Amino acid sequence: MIIAIVSALADPLAEPGRADAGGRNVYVGALARALAALGNRVVAYTRRAGPARPARSALAPQCELVDIDAGPSGPLGEAHADAFATELRRHWASDPPDVVHAQGWTSARAALTAAKPLGIPVVVTFDGRGAGQRRRDEAAIVRAADRIIATSSADVFTLMQLGATPRAVKIVPCGVDVAAFAPDGDSVPRGPRLRLAAIGRLAPRTGIADTIAALAATGNAELVVAGGSDDVHSDPDAQRLRDIARSCGVAERVTLLGRLPHGAVPAFLRSADVVVCVPWDQPFGMAVLEAMACGKPVVVSHVGGLVDLVADGLTGIHVPPCDPRRLAEALATLAGDAAKVLRLGRFAAERAARYAWPRIAAETLAVYRSAGEQRPGVRAMVPG
Repeated sequence: MIIAIVSALADPLAEPGRADAGGRNVYVGALARALAALGNRVVAYTRRAGPARPARSALAPQCELVDIDAGPSGPLGEAHADAFATELRRHWASDPPDVVHAQGWTSARAALTAAKPLGIPVVVTFDGRGAGQRRRDEAAIVRAADRIIATSSADVFTLMQLGATPRAVKIVPCGVDVAAFAPDGDSVPRGPRLRLAAIGRLAPRTGIADTIAALAATGNAELVVAGGSDDVHSDPDAQRLRDIARSCGVAERVTLLGRLPHGAVPAFLRSADVVVCVPWDQPFGMAVLEAMACGKPVVVSHVGGLVDLVADGLTGIHVPPCDPRRLAEALATLAGDAAKVLRLGRFAAERAARYAWPRIAAETLAVYRSAGEQRPGVRAMVPG
């Protein structure tokens, strides 16, 4: 198949961990490469962030990234979104793909505007839910898309509220690179304390403040946090977390590393005894999958995609979001039971293997085929 992936706001070449780059960026690049590895031609489209990069960049054999010029750098406004759609249609009019996969509601609006007049089927994966006018736009996108990929069962429920039909929605979770993220490999040196690790952005919604509060009741444990800006000393969110650590009396047991290059993440995760991820909401959960693939038990909030990824009591522990007391109780059960930590970590690695990118890409490809089959006049789908 010839596959177009539209990701206006998540550049797959952006370094994860920055304020504007996270799990979605990793997901787009990894999915594109995995689809290409199955024998497909894949072109990903993103909005040009600056003039330094060429218009086309190779991601892998048969897989490239195209930068679309749509207004000056900065937020994607209404006029810029229209310009983005116009450029997409120009590309596809001369070289139409068999299917378009839009990442997020902004990309979906542009992709539908460009692809529908050309008779190209559109598959959409959302990136959280909005309110007001955005929610009305999302409902319109749900009705117009040929297929919608949900990354979790919780996602399906929300999509049904927006008017999606059961036939249109397919669950395909995010994937993990099990070659890079594995139990065996380099590890960051560490001390004798029980090491809790957290990774991701430092914004309040990530729940890291709750983990710091729980640390006060978790004995001789330390918390090491990777994420945020390159200069963690001037990062306002980092300063907020340092203040919380001081008020909880655990400042000497909390370390903020700042942003880690994605290539350094496996060694960081392997250095932990337990990985904690307790956001208020989490549609993706890629960092949790990476921790599991490294053989680490995970303590997660019972929200979004984390409910499906983590088997409570088998590969990790579920806790309510925004509840430091319950989080502390869960961490205490692991702090006093080294055998349980090892057992949960072993099962976590086995479960993560089910989410290897080749399998996820094959499931995604099946959704693409089903989107094309229902549209008369669309070119025949070539098996990947």
